[in-house]
Amino acid sequence: MRIAWAVTIHKSQGLTFDKVMIDAGSAFAFGQVYVALSRCRTLEGISLDSPIHFSSIYSDVNVAEFNAGRPSTCDVMNSLEREERSYIFECLRDVFCLDGIYDRMQWLRKLWREHLQNVYEPEYQKILCYIQKLEENRKIAMTFQAQLSRIETSEDVDEAYLNERLGKAVGYFLPSCEDMRDFCNKLSGLEIDNKEARKKVQECLGEALTDFDIMCSAMDSIREGLFSPEAYARIRTDQLLKDRSVKQVRRLKKIVREDGEQGAVNEVLRERLQQWRAGRFKADNVPAYTIMHQSTLMDIAALVPKTREELLAIKGFGKAKYEKYGEEILAITSDF
Repeated sequence: MRIAWAVTIHKSQGLTFDKVMIDAGSAFAFGQVYVALSRCRTLEGISLDSPIHFSSIYSDVNVAEFNAGRPSTCDVMNSLEREERSYIFECLRDVFCLDGIYDRMQWLRKLWREHLQNVYEPEYQKILCYIQKLEENRKIAMTFQAQLSRIETSEDVDEAYLNERLGKAVGYFLPSCEDMRDFCNKLSGLEIDNKEARKKVQECLGEALTDFDIMCSAMDSIREGLFSPEAYARIRTDQLLKDRSVKQVRRLKKIVREDGEQGAVNEVLRERLQQWRAGRFKADNVPAYTIMHQSTLMDIAALVPKTREELLAIKGFGKAKYEKYGEEILAITSDF
């Protein structure tokens, strides 16, 4: 004789036994017999204490209807193939969607107009030009997306025709996207005195650069014949992680306008002035902008004044400022 214990079928759900004596002859609800029989690990471990009649086995009408309406394996495979193709085209349309980038550039234009237009006017004009170009490209991109949808809905997708259209689209959109990405990278290195404005601009540029990196990398994969939904997902993940890890590096770059551009500055002189200002505000224990505003510093680096009159002619540099710092600045500019 062995000691055993009893439990209702309902309470036994989720339990597993090596040996079990089952009394399910009076089962009265859906699934009771199944639950009872499936509690034992082996068929040999089951002992029926009462016979299980057909009348004790209940079938749920809802479950039966569901099983009857379940599609066949062939239908499921055909549907899976259609959905897979649909998802590939959805990813392709997403690659050539410029709405997000356009919104980022409009946000950048607003921030620049509010905080930086007076300091970096040439850059503001370039932002406006890029937005105008994006407006044109958005219309072309929407037309191309509609073309992709028509190709998708055709009975037999002509792979050669699809690849030819994708190649031409990449050839058209990629150069302008790379150009705008380089421009945003350049903007991320500009000095901005106002901390709040700098934070907002860097946040906007960080998101814009991420969007550009994803788009350019995805178009590169299309051009090389390596595009797939899996590859696109990896590109998005890699670029998002890359953005978080290098955002600070981008912010610390020292990039100014190139020689020959409107309002070009002498980069070496600008660096010297930045170093001088940093030394002064640390020595005087005052904010940097109270010594010299960033716009004034940029004007000095661009105009390179050599005399008292030339220095006083620069906006933001009056007689009081000259009495404090004029001779030191002229001593720096005299080397250029």
